[in-house]
Amino acid sequence: MRHPEHHKIHRSGWLRAAVLGSNDGIVSTASLIVGVAAAGSSRENIILAGTAGLVAGAMAMAAGEYVSVKSQEDTERADLKMESDALGPRLPETIIARCTLELIDQYSRATIEFSLTWNSDSATHIEKLYANPVSFWRDVLDPNLVKGLRGGSVGDRALVQIPMDRFPNPYDARKRVLIQPDQFQGADRLIPVPGRFYPQGMLSGVGGVYKESGRPCRFLGQEGDRLVFDLNHPLAGRDLTLQAEIVRIHPPQRERGGRCEDWLEQVSADGPGMQAPLAGQDGALFKEENFQRQDEQLDSIFYQHPRLVHHLDSTARREIGNQYARLIRPGSQVLDLMGSWTSHLPDDLELEGLTVLGMNLEELQQNGRSTETLLQDLNIEPLLPFEGASFDAVICTASVEYLINPLAVMAEIKRILRPGGLLAFAFSNRWFPPKAIRIWADLHEFERLGLVADLFYTGGGFGGITTLSHRGLPRQKDDPYQDRWFSDPVYMVWGYCA
Repeated sequence: MRHPEHHKIHRSGWLRAAVLGSNDGIVSTASLIVGVAAAGSSRENIILAGTAGLVAGAMAMAAGEYVSVKSQEDTERADLKMESDALGPRLPETIIARCTLELIDQYSRATIEFSLTWNSDSATHIEKLYANPVSFWRDVLDPNLVKGLRGGSVGDRALVQIPMDRFPNPYDARKRVLIQPDQFQGADRLIPVPGRFYPQGMLSGVGGVYKESGRPCRFLGQEGDRLVFDLNHPLAGRDLTLQAEIVRIHPPQRERGGRCEDWLEQVSADGPGMQAPLAGQDGALFKEENFQRQDEQLDSIFYQHPRLVHHLDSTARREIGNQYARLIRPGSQVLDLMGSWTSHLPDDLELEGLTVLGMNLEELQQNGRSTETLLQDLNIEPLLPFEGASFDAVICTASVEYLINPLAVMAEIKRILRPGGLLAFAFSNRWFPPKAIRIWADLHEFERLGLVADLFYTGGGFGGITTLSHRGLPRQKDDPYQDRWFSDPVYMVWGYCA
């Protein structure tokens, strides 16, 4: 790293020679003049002797001191070279600075992707949060996580186990509360549904709960004439695994404070845990009234005009494609259900074939990855025109919320999948309200994850069921919705045919 100051140590040799030479010349000349004058010499002889002594003494002392200083400098240079050779070749300053930036230390700021993994009775759940920036000196991080990342570079990971008693919001039996029905302040005489979550602010007259609180509480049912709610965090009482991966290390900068983030609290906030079903409530939401829609006209009318546009931003689409690439084996025969002009599959994922089933012929014809296309309205005809065990994978992107009889479609998917075949649903928080099922808009985003996962539980015949949430990813600079800070969140559920 360059510094603006200008050092003058290289001038020390002649400076020392000049000062000491002049000093020696003056002292020597004075002594010589005193001696000559004491011998009774004339004035002219005294001046001549003084001048000669001044010049001779100054020159002799200057030359001697210069040689002495240069000899010392040469000796020091030789010693430094010997030390440098022993230490090895010196790296350029730019490389030294780069190496310093690419290693995590106690003062680092970095972009970190957190992954929180936990298990319910029926599935594995993964919650990903893209965190930028993370301050290693200011923010709250698990000490073992910091220890695992210190000295690491981009791509390195660390993992810690968080038992239920170390979770910041451990389960507290006192947060199971019983209230009178009139204490539930739901809008329009809302009747709570067992297993559903509601804002705590809907409960009046409960200690420590304020009307403004948006924290979730779960309705457990009734005991006599009273309603039972659980105010615990949705992840309370569960063992967790937290992983952190270094995405980018930021250049150092001067900081004088700032906001302190608790990253375990952040990754577990705003929904994780709400997708787990309440014991004994599998399939409770699969009631006819929940699958009605604002627009009950034939779907063929709504989709008669092609929509050759993306419904999710580019970051979300890329993440869905990357996840499909991890799940689908190369060389697979794939069915894209309720598809369109793009199947969100990476170009480098080699497939034996891709069949796309959708609602608009022009959109299907624009799908460059498809090897076969088919027009079919699954809400009218859920039976699929394929032989049993004919596909290795079935995917459905940003469309599951439009199915009015999803269990019938699930039965057909299970029939056409080969043993071990993959079924994966992907969606976000954007949809066409007139055609989405009514329950979809009523649910929290993580409850929607639970509803889709419930298709696997209730339909049966699937194992390895996993839910994924991915939040906090940045929007691309060319995205038209730059007023939104983050990319569209990605939610996925997948499982394997037994």
